[in-house]
Parts: sequence; C-alpha cells; structure tokens
Amino acid sequence: MTRKMGAKVTEALDRLKMIATQYRTPLSDLYQDETVRIQILEAMEFVLANKYGPDTKKGSSNWWDWEIGSPRSMMDVAFLMAEELPAAMKQQIVKTIDRFVPQGGLPLEQQLKKETGANLIDKVSIVIKRAAFEGNSERLEHAQSCMALLFTYVTSGDGFYKDGSFIQHTSIPYNGSYGFVLLDELTNCLIMLNFTEHAVSPEDVALYETFLKRFLHSVPFLRRQRARLSPRPCGIPNGAARRYDGHEDDGNHSAVCGNRGYRIGGRASFAD
Repeated sequence: MTRKMGAKVTEALDRLKMIATQYRTPLSDLYQDETVRIQILEAMEFVLANKYGPDTKKGSSNWWDWEIGSPRSMMDVAFLMAEELPAAMKQQIVKTIDRFVPQGGLPLEQQLKKETGANLIDKVSIVIKRAAFEGNSERLEHAQSCMALLFTYVTSGDGFYKDGSFIQHTSIPYNGSYGFVLLDELTNCLIMLNFTEHAVSPEDVALYETFLKRFLHSVPFLRRQRARLSPRPCGIPNGAARRYDGHEDDGNHSAVCGNRGYRIGGRASFAD
C-alpha cells in the first residue's frame, strides 16, 4: 500500500458512480446496458474483495479517503445499483461502511476526539445513507443525534459564529471550502431525514436557515458573487491556478447561489 492508495480507491469509486449514474439515466447511451451492468457489478466485487471491503488492508494514506471519500461514493453506487446488487454484495457494502464509518460523530480509531463541522456532516450523511440502504432505524436515530452539535452557535473553536463566520480545524477561516461543504451536505441530510421518523426539529431547521442567510450575506469575502481565496485555503491547491479578475484562482470558486460560502468576521483577514 502506498500513501496514494486511499486516493486511488476514492477516485475509482467516483468513476464507478459516474458510470452507474449513466446506467440509471434514461436517454444515456449506457442506460440499462447489460454489458455495463455486469461491468459495474464486477468492479464493485473487485473493490470489496481487494481494495476497500470488510477484510481488506487499510493503507496509510489520508484518513479522509477511507472514512469519507470512498464510503460516500460506495453508498452512492449502492443506491444507484440497488435493484441489481446481489444480497451478499449488499451485506458486504454495509459491513464495509460499518468498518470505516462506525459512528457519525467520531473519527475511526480516535474515540476521544469528536468530529466537527464539515467532517461531521460528511460522516453523518454516509451513516444516513447506510441506514436507509439497510432499513436500519437505529442507525438513522444515531445519525440524527450526531447532528445536534451543528445546530448551535459557537464562541470558540470549530463552527458557526453569530457574525456569519465559520471556523474549521480550531482556528482557520474556512467559509469558502469546509463551510461550503457543511451547508451543502447539511441541506442534503435535512431532506433525507425529513422523509423518516427522525426528521430534524422545526427549531433546528429555522436555525439552519439563519446560518444560510448570514453565510450568504457575508459580503467582505465576496467578489462578484464568488468566494475569494483567503477563506478557502485548502481549496486553492485543488486545481490549476489561473487569473480571476486580477486574482489567482483555482477554478474551484464558490457561487453565492449555491449552499456553500466563505468565512468572515474579525477573526479573519479580508485581504484578497
């Protein structure tokens, strides 16, 4: 296993998700193509047996791939191909998710540390999908309970501040990347849980709407409805840099009309 193995697994499952999406999309050239169906199942079987499954070896690459990137795409493929997956493969997928994302609120093998912000909601989303896939109400309840930490303002550390700010990794302004991810995935989780007996309370939904409004009106970090580089530090190296209105940009800037945003307030620099 190399340090890049986890990233390769995530990339492979991302590509498999794209193919499965085409397989399930009417008017697509791959729609319900029998050869494609067989190839998707064979690919998933290979991944589960050799790269990312209940009994495969875990590489030393970035934890994100093993605990968020790969399980997220695996669950998406599982739902897209649910009607075609053999029962045994469905069980293997559930066991894999339970191995790498046993709890929505805790990192794997770090039971004294709690997940926060975008990492928390990413894991909660995976647990919700896994619970729905199996029809497990107990897991849904667990996922919903993990979200409670997100529906509150913070005065220090990770989370939303009343001025519209968002911090991740203890002290880093992250509205334009982690904050972007958090609001986007939180929206998805609210929608998914709304169709279950574990729907989020109206009070928490109202607070989420307040987060969103304050986030989207955080003017100092906007330029022509896009987030500047300073509040999305980890997003800068994720693409080829280019010039954007006289500023370096990576092609991954966030439009305000989406659910994602940017960090503002006295705790961050307003410089481009």
